[in-house]
Amino acid sequence: MPFRDWDEVTALPLPIRGKTYRVPPMSAAALLRHNVVREAIEKYLEDVKDLPEGAERPEVPLAGRMSDEEFFEITLGPVLAEMRADGVPEAAIIRASLVVLADAREGRDVAEYLWEHGPSPEGLAASMEAANLMSSMPSPNGATGSGTRSPGRTSGTRTSPRRSSRTPKGKDS
Repeated sequence: MPFRDWDEVTALPLPIRGKTYRVPPMSAAALLRHNVVREAIEKYLEDVKDLPEGAERPEVPLAGRMSDEEFFEITLGPVLAEMRADGVPEAAIIRASLVVLADAREGRDVAEYLWEHGPSPEGLAASMEAANLMSSMPSPNGATGSGTRSPGRTSGTRTSPRRSSRTPKGKDS
């Protein structure tokens, strides 16, 4: 069997409004950046979970901050500009970003499921809870809301158990 083109094997083809966007895989640096943010937010949420109602919460550490735009840029890369130029709705950009992240972290099967079905209800609930917490936090400039991507929106995408291998189903090595 001849090898398929690299782009066919690695790029994620996402059809939106009759056009297929071929999103390259996340770079190692982008995935590392996301993991640092996710871990910092998870640690922060663990640290503040037992604070009494109304207690002053410490500021989210800088390592745990990522704007929506930065999340879109590290997941969609150069395709983000193309999507924006084509007028792709924000909801589709969000879903595409989550799918690319799921592909990088969990594998193609999970990414395909997420594309078809969206995030799990548990992931959405975690996202809303974290977003509410983060939006009430003062930012370094004193304004409310840090612009931090909530953990549910960036890491609550697991919709099926993690497979132990990235080998596609039915393919033996």
